[in-house]
Amino acid sequence: VGVHSPDRTLIPEFVKALEIAGKAVWLVDANASPLDGRPVHPSLEGAPALDGALIVTSPKHALAAVEACLQAKLPKLWLDTRGDSREAADLAREAGIPCVVEACPLTTMPGVSWFHHLHGRIARWMGRVREV
Repeated sequence: VGVHSPDRTLIPEFVKALEIAGKAVWLVDANASPLDGRPVHPSLEGAPALDGALIVTSPKHALAAVEACLQAKLPKLWLDTRGDSREAADLAREAGIPCVVEACPLTTMPGVSWFHHLHGRIARWMGRVREV
């Protein structure tokens, strides 16, 4: 959710890592064009059954993205907004949805560069990465 993010350059790497992990990817953004030839859907409406959402957007759009995920009844969320998204995370948690906040998803995904693995090891050692 949120392909039109502040740092869209990482989106293809997120997609690749999710697919390596065996996940189907459904890209969602009301304002985005196709990404590397992949369709980008305007909403979660019509999405297949999803395990959860990786929300990559600016903090000002995070609350709306979480609301859309709650409406779609997604069971878990990961918020990567590169900023303060406490209000959005609180909304998810109040609804009983597990939510990881402000930890780079690439630190926990397979098939990513050595830098992300190293960052993940350091973050886990420091207790800063929680897995949903």
